[in-house]
Amino acid sequence: MATFDEVAGLANSAIATLGDKELGRSTFVRDVSGRVRLVIDDLGRRAGGLSQELLAATDENLRAALGSYAPSGPVVIPASSLIEPTQILDAPGLLVTPSVGTGSVKWLERTITGADWHVEGQSAHQKWMALYSFKGGVGRSTAGAWLARVESGRGKCVLVVDLDLESPGVSNLLSHVGDLPSHGVVDQMVETAVGNVEELDTVALAHIDDLTAGEVWIAPAQGRPREGYTFLPKLNRVYSPITIDGRPLTFADRVESAVSASVEAVRRRSREPDLVLLDSRAGLHDIAAAVVTRLAGTTLVFSGDSEATWIGYGNLASEWGSNAALATRMRSNIKMVASLAPDVGEEAYLARFAERSYACWSSIYDDLQAGDAYDEDAYNPPPNDTSAPHYPLPITFDPTLRHLERASFLAAFESRVAQAAFQRFTQGVQDIIDSGELDGTR
Repeated sequence: MATFDEVAGLANSAIATLGDKELGRSTFVRDVSGRVRLVIDDLGRRAGGLSQELLAATDENLRAALGSYAPSGPVVIPASSLIEPTQILDAPGLLVTPSVGTGSVKWLERTITGADWHVEGQSAHQKWMALYSFKGGVGRSTAGAWLARVESGRGKCVLVVDLDLESPGVSNLLSHVGDLPSHGVVDQMVETAVGNVEELDTVALAHIDDLTAGEVWIAPAQGRPREGYTFLPKLNRVYSPITIDGRPLTFADRVESAVSASVEAVRRRSREPDLVLLDSRAGLHDIAAAVVTRLAGTTLVFSGDSEATWIGYGNLASEWGSNAALATRMRSNIKMVASLAPDVGEEAYLARFAERSYACWSSIYDDLQAGDAYDEDAYNPPPNDTSAPHYPLPITFDPTLRHLERASFLAAFESRVAQAAFQRFTQGVQDIIDSGELDGTR
């Protein structure tokens, strides 16, 4: 009996006798229960293109191959019978099937969560930099707060947006709780959903550099705690798609709108932010999918050197590797951060980290061979290439940097030991910013 992991290969094999002439843009669609249908491209076909006999035979072959993953109704659906066939045949996030059978038909995954991991980031904002980790506890939020302060010291206007909605924290490293704005990102998303687009107090100035006049602004996940203010009832309402003025908005659209509103609020009260730091939720959650794959122009990927973490990132690399355009974009936009590098034996640790990171992310690199000839234009850097996305920017582990609050964070920021721990990380990020990669000028 076919299992979920075997279905794609079996389905491809079942249509192996069909060629590009018969298939065109045909697309397998896997629904939320895992059952598979083939939307066959019969658009614009003239008489004799796809016969009823061919459709019936293909339906029979697929049903036999899919087993329990065959739907109760027809397996093969002509695209011409659909109201909006291009929403499937030309959908964003189409995946390439395993190289079994024809290998030419795309797949569309209909999922309840995680769909944005498959979507190429057409709406990515170059000045938006994400901080992401597969697991928590790796110092991601602390590094984001640190980077914001360092960049303000270079005269930049930095907005930090706390998108770790279930476990917010970066805002409290930068601002006293009493100085938080009255509303947060979740409030912005909830109010927008009902058309209440009046200006909300969603950002607060957390720091002004005395020498450079650089600024750090924060947009917290939730507003300032006070009597009558609720958070959980709002959080429970932000993940569903909505429709505004007849236009459907996905969760990623809603996040983008909330961040854009915070950017506009800073612009209105001060100036255009030079850098927007998005502190994402850890794991494979929809927040991370939206931020990393769709919205951020650059993503700093934080990691320790553990097997479980590499398996998690390997799942992402495998998914991105099945979409050539998405793989090309993501390898240009991610940079690993070894955020728990030991101060003893660090060189050996980073060398091992780079090797395991390369093994993980090589799924989104080009194959070294093009046919039988070596392809000189293929992008596949070696493990020790310091400019490659898999090669890490190190942050030396310092136990004093764990479980920080605002006072202890500000004290650490003045500590020479902590400054040394972050020095290579901040320099590496500044190189990305100064190279023009972040603002799209390169």
